[in-house]
Amino acid sequence: MTVEFRNLNWREEYSVGVPLLDNQHKEILKSIQKVTDLNTKTDDSNVFSDSIEYLTRLMSNHFKDEEDYLSQKKYPFFNDHKKSHLKLMDGYSELLYRLSKGDKGVDKKLGNFLHNWWVNHIFEEDMKFRDFFKKSGSTPSNL
Repeated sequence: MTVEFRNLNWREEYSVGVPLLDNQHKEILKSIQKVTDLNTKTDDSNVFSDSIEYLTRLMSNHFKDEEDYLSQKKYPFFNDHKKSHLKLMDGYSELLYRLSKGDKGVDKKLGNFLHNWWVNHIFEEDMKFRDFFKKSGSTPSNL
């Protein structure tokens, strides 16, 4: 089984300007790297499962915190952003289910999904709210 994830490293340009959310993004990126590294370096399914469970908790907690922040700040595209989180979690859950059933080839799809989620959601969707708040003169706050 090989989950592919193209190496991405945190850079300050990825910051959304909210320390809690930025720290969560950093931790999620590390966790994605760990899941993909473990998948190629260990045959211990318990260690891999624990890492997947940890990543899933990180993602769920992060989405809740991010949604709370956007709601508090009255982000006008909040509903669209929340829907994108639901869609991401549905796709992620489906891939994890297929992985648990031994579906051949789903490991590569999981790696691609995680990479695309990171690139498309963090770098595009989250940057939209960052830019919106910058333009509106809103200052970031810790949650």
